[in-house]
Amino acid sequence: MPMEMRSFDDPVLVSAVLRYTPAERSGLVPGDLILSFGARKTSELKEDPELVQSIGAKDWLTIMRGDVYFKLQPRDGLIGATFEATTALDQVSVPVDDGKWLHYSCGTQADGILLLMPERISPLWSIVPVMLYTRYRLWQMLTGAFLVYGIAAMMGLVPFILTYVVTSLPVLTSGAYLIRSAAEKQGYAKRGDVMVANSSDAAALEIETTKRNRAARKAPLPPPKVEAAMDQI
Repeated sequence: MPMEMRSFDDPVLVSAVLRYTPAERSGLVPGDLILSFGARKTSELKEDPELVQSIGAKDWLTIMRGDVYFKLQPRDGLIGATFEATTALDQVSVPVDDGKWLHYSCGTQADGILLLMPERISPLWSIVPVMLYTRYRLWQMLTGAFLVYGIAAMMGLVPFILTYVVTSLPVLTSGAYLIRSAAEKQGYAKRGDVMVANSSDAAALEIETTKRNRAARKAPLPPPKVEAAMDQI
């Protein structure tokens, strides 16, 4: 995808995201730079609490996370995130917004690993299904495939070919649904939807988000607030 140079005068920094809040379920992580917010001003995110509560599935945020430029749909809203003003970004190289972005659903495991599941996959994946399972880290599907192939191979060449064809058909006909279903069974919790300019950005976003999620989980929790109880007479 072609690139262009852009400046962002009023980015907003996501300084903190509380665990188990709508902001976390939507896919925000600490350190995100929110560069644009539809037709609204990004400054409204930190100035208008009511706006944060009313954000819905139709609102898309443009975010810079590390070196990855992407769009996030905050499916569950942004309550639970803390926003701060930050310095302007001058002449940043970003993809041209030509409407041909790749759409992914997000899922995370308890240890912070992010998985981006595509809305569509190439039919070429059906040629070698095990490569598809490896790319999306669906280890249960990968183990099951090798087990079935091994049993079929012991029975002979024809059973192996038939088994291979049968196991390739679901990938060919409903590969994206297969990935999402298998990921859910493997413990990936649903997060927001994202759009990226190309598949390499998806891989980079997975790596950067996993690193940040794990760092956030290792951070010490704030001490609980202790309120003095009033003596009852």
